[in-house]
Amino acid sequence: MSNFFNVFRLFFTFTLVLVLVSCGKDDDNGPIQASIYGEWVFDELSYDTRINGVDFETYLTENHDFTLEEAEAIEGPYLQNITSEEMAGTIMILNEDGTYDIQEGTLVENGTFLLEENHARLTLISSDEQTVFEIIELSNHTMILNFPMEFMEDITEDGEEDRIEVDHILTFVR
Repeated sequence: MSNFFNVFRLFFTFTLVLVLVSCGKDDDNGPIQASIYGEWVFDELSYDTRINGVDFETYLTENHDFTLEEAEAIEGPYLQNITSEEMAGTIMILNEDGTYDIQEGTLVENGTFLLEENHARLTLISSDEQTVFEIIELSNHTMILNFPMEFMEDITEDGEEDRIEVDHILTFVR
């Protein structure tokens, strides 16, 4: 009989340990189901530029003997001359009814938006254009969007078209 109690006690202890381990805090660390709706204030702008899949400046300095200064000068026009200073104070409001307002100084743009690809893509639709962003991060306090551009151009003037990719990475906070 004492063997039965020992086995039962061992089984009970093992079961209790399994229950406690499976109910740990790691269940609370899943992805945040943050709402995209509300007011977002522009915080930061950065760029990631590539030529044929390689970092822009690295491609020019290592493959075509450009100096870093020359590579940076060539890269400049591809960044569309948008700066964080120009975007400072920009507010994007995404409403639950699918409409949006962007306030940049005295300029106001509005339209509708779509959340697509399981909330991985945000498409803003105004009266004259449609802008598609990849949602890189969305939390209760931060939204990071990527506005990717890609085009072909013979940037090195070697007679071959190069694939130019520019990711405009915009960070908004609330």
